[in-house]
Amino acid sequence: MTLKHDWASLQTYLNAHERVLNTYSKYMDKPRIYQQTLITANYLLLECTGIAFTTYAGSKVRVDITKDVEIDDSNPKRLRALTVGYSYNRRT
Repeated sequence: MTLKHDWASLQTYLNAHERVLNTYSKYMDKPRIYQQTLITANYLLLECTGIAFTTYAGSKVRVDITKDVEIDDSNPKRLRALTVGYSYNRRT
């Protein structure tokens, strides 16, 4: 996987992902937020499941988003984050 972004502070990283999700929430049947699960001190899982859209033709499309995030804690006063994996899956 080619990295799209460089390291960012953890808070900047989380804010950016919430902002993008919020931008598209107007197209969702019900707005969603990311669920954050800290797996280890250096691994965060962001998930947003069950996102539902209605197409112009009236069809329902459901999407799950998962992001694998590496946390750099070498400076405990400024944690940094980097996406190291992601998936966007359509559900039926």
